Amino acid sequence: EKNLATAALSGDLASAPMPGTMISVGVEPGDAVVAGQTLVVIESMKMQSEIIAERDGVVDRVFVAVGETFDRGAPLVSLELIAEPEED
Repeated sequence: EKNLATAALSGDLASAPMPGTMISVGVEPGDAVVAGQTLVVIESMKMQSEIIAERDGVVDRVFVAVGETFDRGAPLVSLELIAEPEED
């Protein structure tokens, strides 16, 4: 059985797959994003990679500015936790 807490958190943080440099940031805190949307573009080993949103959500924080370097596993963009839907 899948751990619900882990599942709920799985799409909340986009982290660096490898060390690199931030090339561009396409979102800012408060922006609504959809699954598959490019959040940031990074460069590692002379290759550029798009980091995409794993789920729909709202950007909570951007951790790395353009031109800054980061290590593998570093947080790049976080999305707000999904709240339970409220009744209208």
